[in-house]
Amino acid sequence: MAGMLAIRKARVPLGTAIGLLLVTLLAVFASGAEPVPGPSPAASASSCSAPALGGVSAEAGIRALIGKDLYPGEKIEGLKIVPEPEQSRAAAQWEVHLVDDGKHFHPLFHPPTIILYQVLPGQAHFPMAGSALSPTAASAPEFRTWQKKLALTRSLMRQVVVLRCMLYCRHQMDALDQDNLRSAEQELSTLRTKPVEH
Repeated sequence: MAGMLAIRKARVPLGTAIGLLLVTLLAVFASGAEPVPGPSPAASASSCSAPALGGVSAEAGIRALIGKDLYPGEKIEGLKIVPEPEQSRAAAQWEVHLVDDGKHFHPLFHPPTIILYQVLPGQAHFPMAGSALSPTAASAPEFRTWQKKLALTRSLMRQVVVLRCMLYCRHQMDALDQDNLRSAEQELSTLRTKPVEH
């Protein structure tokens, strides 16, 4: 009982708690236009340079190019490739199924139902070297445009999760004390530098 009384005494006024949370969340949103961090340390290392594509089949090479930007558990669906040998290239279409489950948030900020899915279509013409994908395929303009769209989509998905967590916090505000607020503030301040966990 004494422990419960100590916790109640440590609680901050509702207005102060809301103010602290909003200041922290505004700091997160102030940089929301920046791309979300890379998928994982291993994937980031591989994304520094394009996969070695010499001698790789067109399908395997294109899957490797798309896959290096995906998080674990995300899928490439409906990949269709049409060779265009007269122009030394291959036309490709695909869909990527993206996931953001909000697990990068402190449990205090994580409603049990937060999980976002997004289907992101893509298409590009990749240069070929005979029957294999060219080593310069990663520089295909349409593919680079798709990569930028992917980064923007991830950023928007992250912001939606932040907003839903804000709403959850608002309804849980009376349960917060100073220790919880400090912990939550630290988690939110490092949100942008943490990859999404699956």
